Amino acid sequence: MISPSYTSPWVMRPAPTVKFTTVVMLDEQVRAAGDVQRLLKRIRQGVQDHTDLDLLNSRCYQEGKRIPWESGITVVTPLNRNRWNLNMEASLAFQIQRRSTMRIFISEHKWKDGLPTEEEAIMTLNQGDDSAIPVPAIFMFVPGMPVVVNHNTHQGLKLVNGASYTALEVVIDKSYPGHRVSADMAVHFGPPAGIMLESETTRRLHFVGMPPGTILLTPMTVKIQRQRKRPWQHHDVSRKGLPCAAAFAFVCLFCLYV
Repeated sequence: MISPSYTSPWVMRPAPTVKFTTVVMLDEQVRAAGDVQRLLKRIRQGVQDHTDLDLLNSRCYQEGKRIPWESGITVVTPLNRNRWNLNMEASLAFQIQRRSTMRIFISEHKWKDGLPTEEEAIMTLNQGDDSAIPVPAIFMFVPGMPVVVNHNTHQGLKLVNGASYTALEVVIDKSYPGHRVSADMAVHFGPPAGIMLESETTRRLHFVGMPPGTILLTPMTVKIQRQRKRPWQHHDVSRKGLPCAAAFAFVCLFCLYV
């Protein structure tokens, strides 16, 4: 930022007669107000200041206050448990906003070496997706919802872990028909045969038997082994379902250090 001073303030002199009295050197670009993405970048670089803290405090969730999902907001949380619950809440809000039918798919579970106790079965269904388990126990689908892929499925087609898509429709598996629980909600006790996804990366794709610009993501099976962090789990279990999750809320570990 340069502030010029002229010998005659009412006359614009040629460049050689310009004298500079103040020079301010900027070491970073001035950030736009409310730019959360740039805020996260500054946190990663360790250069955040009190203005960033003020921004966070103005945007943080307040207990008892409703999250305005209908505004298209994206929530960042440091814990997977929070993300699972927030995505369920957001999916229900999205279904109400769209006035569409919601299909709830419960992934197929098979326990090794005996049947689980009731507590173990319930806790397994409460265990969502994470970095080691790409398949969530429950997937709530509403046409048009945002989803994120959790597994490198077709790398050449960019259907990879972390890729974001719009979920258009599901292909129902006849082995798991829907059971109506209300006029606009059905439960399936097993995964769908596939889910049709759309994004900018699929715009030029055209597979036989599918709408142009879409790609199909199919179920996969993962093994969930007993671990110390899951003391309630007494048997290894395999889970079959879609390797994707709703993308209304995300986990950001940097939130732990803000």
